[in-house]
Amino acid sequence: MFTNLPYRFIMKGEKPFAFAGIWETWTKGKSPLHSCSILTTQPNGVTKSVHDRMPVILHEKDYDIWMDPGYDDISSLKELLVPYEKEEMDKYRVSTMVNSSRNDLAEMISPLNSL
Repeated sequence: MFTNLPYRFIMKGEKPFAFAGIWETWTKGKSPLHSCSILTTQPNGVTKSVHDRMPVILHEKDYDIWMDPGYDDISSLKELLVPYEKEEMDKYRVSTMVNSSRNDLAEMISPLNSL
């Protein structure tokens, strides 16, 4: 059902975006352990042919409340954990060069048909 081919997911107009993430510092042990995760949700119409989940993408208007450590309205935060609107996103195939961290070329994110 899913493809193993690499894709680049972008916002229409290639504007930047932010994922919903969480972090924690664990202090039990000899030295602190810093950890972080990107939260995922169900796929939208753009991502569902590639994977059965997608990162939660935040709307710019929600950045401040997501980043506010004192914000404690859990129910309103849960409302942000939904698929991003498919009409605002796009995707295209990219080179398999993205599969190796040894590669660091701008062409790696060029549409495959233009390589």
